[in-house]
Amino acid sequence: MIDIDLLRERKKVKVPIGIRPPKAKKKITFALPKIPFHLGMVIALVVFALVLVIVVMTYLSQQTTRANLRKKLESERKELASLQEAKKLVENYKKMQEEVKKKLGVIENLDRNRFYEAHILDEIISCLSEHLWLTSLTENNGALSLEGITFSKLIVADFMDRLEESPWFSNVELSVLQKGEVEGREVEKFVITASVTIPPATPSAITPVAQKQ
Repeated sequence: MIDIDLLRERKKVKVPIGIRPPKAKKKITFALPKIPFHLGMVIALVVFALVLVIVVMTYLSQQTTRANLRKKLESERKELASLQEAKKLVENYKKMQEEVKKKLGVIENLDRNRFYEAHILDEIISCLSEHLWLTSLTENNGALSLEGITFSKLIVADFMDRLEESPWFSNVELSVLQKGEVEGREVEKFVITASVTIPPATPSAITPVAQKQ
């Protein structure tokens, strides 16, 4: 029997000292603990119940919030309606106040014009001379026109002087002076124009002046 040594043909590989071949990595595996079936069902039911409670609570909270918002909105609508009514009342009051002011202004103007015209008449009467009669008197926006008759030009001149002395008249002028006849007697017909100038507002401005001698 012949033995053949095959190991001689193998080459020996020298490994440097200090260097070791890498070791194979170990695989790490995790294994979940096995839970009994009945215990898993209980946990699932508890989780489902918690989720259901959270959903119900959220729904109820939203419903409560919506109800509160609706109440608040309804309250604000009622308040707005009451404010609108109050606004209408204020506007009506302002309109009535404006109407009252207008009416009072009209009354004041009427009173002012009444006293104004009355005082002009009093001033003219106080300036009249004897044997002088007025046949017409017109006043328009401060423009005064007097028509009358007398027996002498001197009486007309005296009447004009009296008008000029009054603080209520200015620009006194003789427009017409001509002879006429009344009931068979010769007379002087005249037309005098003047401007009405209201003096400063004083207590004496609304009372008749004394008769001039």
